[in-house]
Amino acid sequence: MDLFEDIKNLSEARDLLAMIQNDPKTICEQYWIEMDDMYAVEEEVTARINAIEDKDIKKFCEYKLAIVNDAEMRKAWIKQEIERLQKLMEKVDKEWEKAKKSVDWIMKATKTEKLETSFNNLSYRKSESVSILDEALIPEEYWKEKVTKTIDKVSIKDAIKSGKDVAGASIQENMNLQIK
Repeated sequence: MDLFEDIKNLSEARDLLAMIQNDPKTICEQYWIEMDDMYAVEEEVTARINAIEDKDIKKFCEYKLAIVNDAEMRKAWIKQEIERLQKLMEKVDKEWEKAKKSVDWIMKATKTEKLETSFNNLSYRKSESVSILDEALIPEEYWKEKVTKTIDKVSIKDAIKSGKDVAGASIQENMNLQIK
């Protein structure tokens, strides 16, 4: 049920305005309106009453169109602001990545494995990944089939760790920087 669709004539609009002013809680419950929005609802009903009384529909429509135009301008500004913030986020991400690489480089260059700073605790965590040297040499059993063929690096890693020789693959140790 929409409050403004229920207003059919000037008499109903005046009755509704009186009810809003005297018993706003009932209006809130009947039309699912928040109490905080009642001032705006009262303004809207008053504007509609004035437009009907003055038979000045043009004035009422111009008022509403000013709100629409303002909303359109704000939407355009918000869209531009979102684009600006996305570009800013990309810039910050690049700065973060560059700073992380610099910290990683200096720690590796000085053979520092752990470092406590006033901002973060830095350390390396060993991990292993399979490095595919030549896909053509990977045996069929280590390929996973989806829509396209991919190499099953987990199976290759398990096989190499269990002592099997997998042509075209080796286990590579990595040092991954952790920032906590």
